[in-house]
Amino acid sequence: MKLRTRLTLAICVMVSIAAPLPAQTRMVFPHFVERAGSITNTLNTFDTNLYILSYRTGELQLFLYDTNAAPIRAAGGAVVCEPCRIPLVKRTLIRIEDLIVAAGGMPQTLVSGFIEIRLAGGATFDALAVQGFIVSSRTSQFDLQLTPIQGMMVTVP
Repeated sequence: MKLRTRLTLAICVMVSIAAPLPAQTRMVFPHFVERAGSITNTLNTFDTNLYILSYRTGELQLFLYDTNAAPIRAAGGAVVCEPCRIPLVKRTLIRIEDLIVAAGGMPQTLVSGFIEIRLAGGATFDALAVQGFIVSSRTSQFDLQLTPIQGMMVTVP
């Protein structure tokens, strides 16, 4: 066998051994804002909600990161969602403040960052519709501003 053929064969073997795992698709919401209190009973506050319509059952894994890409921590220091496992039913509402409070409370008056959603078990996003909203209250619970936040599909190797 010629040296060139051996070298080509060795490179092919090394590439096949070091082949990357299949890419995973994730949904990322690049910005969310939370302030302690609900828009229904607190003035000048923000609520971030995700509404999910699913045509399949399964499990959604949700991660919350701050603006420095570090996991968000609750008031007691516990990581809020690493991940939060949420069962998918036909209609699902996720209130980000509820996740933070359940992990130990709001760490400060204002929390912001980004949201990452993964689907467990190799499921795909083709049977899922996700919409995010930041709702802010001003002078009363009837004086609201609704800002849609768009999720982006990201493929990670």
